Amino acid sequence: MDAHSLKEILGICLSLERKAVGFYSRLSEVSGQEEIRDFWKSMSLQEAGHVQFWVRLVELEGQGDFLNVFDHPGITARELEKLSMQIDALIGTGLPEDPVHAMLLAYRLEFMMMHPAFPALFLIMDKKTGDLSPERSYTAHIGGLIGQARRLGMASPEFEMIADLMDRQWTVSQDLARRMAEIQELRTLVPICSYCKNVRNDKGYWEKVEKYMEDHYPTEFSHGICPDCIRKHFPEFYDDEPKK
Repeated sequence: MDAHSLKEILGICLSLERKAVGFYSRLSEVSGQEEIRDFWKSMSLQEAGHVQFWVRLVELEGQGDFLNVFDHPGITARELEKLSMQIDALIGTGLPEDPVHAMLLAYRLEFMMMHPAFPALFLIMDKKTGDLSPERSYTAHIGGLIGQARRLGMASPEFEMIADLMDRQWTVSQDLARRMAEIQELRTLVPICSYCKNVRNDKGYWEKVEKYMEDHYPTEFSHGICPDCIRKHFPEFYDDEPKK
């Protein structure tokens, strides 16, 4: 595991959440309508809660109590760095007072924040961070943004298309997160007998590894026999001559 890249990932994620807090806070300041101003304030407060989650992850990583879910943390760090620059370009200029343009900016920001690293860490680190993890609340966070656009009469075909894309993207990101969590569990938490190679399932019973895999993952097995086992069990069929 690249510890440097892992620290970089957490640092960038924390920075992105803080940018989101500032973005929604500034939108509330420039908004001329009380209802919209209050909504942006609520979005900023929700993002502030997410900041607490990332601060906690940084603390856990420093304590050595962090579950890495990234096969290539360096690549993920570079992806997030590029995303950070894109968000800077998006929200770094003057913010519009027009609620339609402001809503479009918010849609684009949240769409960018759906990188799989976010839901993966929401899910994997949920138990270690307690109520701080946005894993259960982020869907409502996105839904609130879409619902507000509809309440303000912005439910044009274009907005509905964007809302549908956001919903699909979040579903895809969550699915990727669950698969990453399953792989992490398979790597670290599967008890296997050192003699017969049976695996202990969630109910405490021992079963063949094929059965365990089929029950937990969309996996099918085909069986063969390796050269060592041919030599051991069927020596009459074993050819010692090297293949040319």
